[in-house]
Amino acid sequence: MQRFHFRLQKLLDLRTFREKEAETNLGHAIAARESIVLRLTEIGKAEVRTRQSLKVSAKTSEDFSIHGNYLERLHGEREQQLKALAEAELVIEKMRALYIKAHQERLIVTKLRERKEVEWRTDWLKQQDVMLDDMINAQEHRKMEELRRKAL
Repeated sequence: MQRFHFRLQKLLDLRTFREKEAETNLGHAIAARESIVLRLTEIGKAEVRTRQSLKVSAKTSEDFSIHGNYLERLHGEREQQLKALAEAELVIEKMRALYIKAHQERLIVTKLRERKEVEWRTDWLKQQDVMLDDMINAQEHRKMEELRRKAL
């Protein structure tokens, strides 16, 4: 009997490719979000350092002004990063939905393949049993013929 051949293997391969592509895109979206979160953390640390520096070394109004301008810039950058973070979350949800859809589509064809392979294996085993039965019957038939010849 032939080896197992799944008629829809090309479709399964295509769906597997699309699933991996969706997974990669989701990974990129998550990495982009993590980059934004990292930048927000850096901004927070910079604000803390600036405020501590302001307490320790600011002596003139020019020092206060410089620190204040820097803090305003950090605040503006934080607002910008928070907006980017919200957009990144939306992209992640979209990519997650696409990944889930691609995964489900691949899973449908995978389960069909598994079912067809089980059917093929069952048929193969039945054919093997029939062949073995035929061989055993042929041996028995030959033995009986030999016994008949010897008896005559």
